[in-house]
Amino acid sequence: MHTSSRCYNSSRQQRTASASMSSAFLKALEGVPVADLVQQRELVCIDSNARVSDAVKALDEKWILCAPVRDSATGRYIGLIETSGLVMHVLGALSEGETQTFGDLLLSHSQFGHTTIAELAAQNPSFLKPYEPVQASQITAVSLVQILCNRYRVPIERDGKLLSFVTQTDLIRLLVKHASSWAAIGQQTLSQAGLAATTSSTALVSASTAKHTAWDAFCMMRDHNVGAVPIVDASNCLVGNISAREARYIVREPRLMVMLFGPVSEWIKTKSDGRGSSGVSVTAETTISQVVELMAKEHLHRVYVQDGEHHVLRTLTLGDVINRLAAMH
Repeated sequence: MHTSSRCYNSSRQQRTASASMSSAFLKALEGVPVADLVQQRELVCIDSNARVSDAVKALDEKWILCAPVRDSATGRYIGLIETSGLVMHVLGALSEGETQTFGDLLLSHSQFGHTTIAELAAQNPSFLKPYEPVQASQITAVSLVQILCNRYRVPIERDGKLLSFVTQTDLIRLLVKHASSWAAIGQQTLSQAGLAATTSSTALVSASTAKHTAWDAFCMMRDHNVGAVPIVDASNCLVGNISAREARYIVREPRLMVMLFGPVSEWIKTKSDGRGSSGVSVTAETTISQVVELMAKEHLHRVYVQDGEHHVLRTLTLGDVINRLAAMH
């Protein structure tokens, strides 16, 4: 998306515009119905005594990104396990140059067939994400915005029973559905909202087609705690995108396992059958409404902000957008 060039010259103007926008945004969402988001859904739960290999299979069979872990002794949920984290843990046993499939890797290392999820979490407490439920009766559109600022998903309970998860993607779709409630606010550009420029907390982490492998890209995500990295060429122009969720493809597709230690450019071509895996870009003059609509339509978790010469400036995530809109003053 490209629009005519226009910029704010003062950071104070940006903060003032953003402040009034956020207050108006939360007020605009008052009364927006959220009942459809808190209905009972089919859920997959992982027992704390499940072996690593069994947990991988359970997540793969349902093709899901995350599942709650239930303590086998108490029946209580003790955390959330993410498919990408589990796959990365298994891949840590892989030596460079090995060509075995993911299934063979699970079988060839006995610890994956003996170590339980509870034992793995005890060894690395950060392996499980916190299970912090919200009661269905307390959910409003405003509270969802505030909760999902820095969380991908939130468990919803009713009378102590887990009903479902509400994700940042669910929230973005809700905002699109009720776009008329905040239409004026949505006309703010990324530049005006302070979402175009890189800051110390949004410094760009990227992988280069010239020097990085796909494995390097996944390690960057793990080490920098980000959900994806853009793939750029020598001029810092966007070539593609690798996200943590793509780790689950490795479980099913042996060819991607082989490509892990090859050039990252080959990975994105192989993953998409030669069509390439382009990240989606916007400019500083793209409006917030356009970004939200684009993310909802294309099922995106992030877009990349480019300058006039197509250089990548920063990654803009769902969380960044929600956090800006929800900022309290």
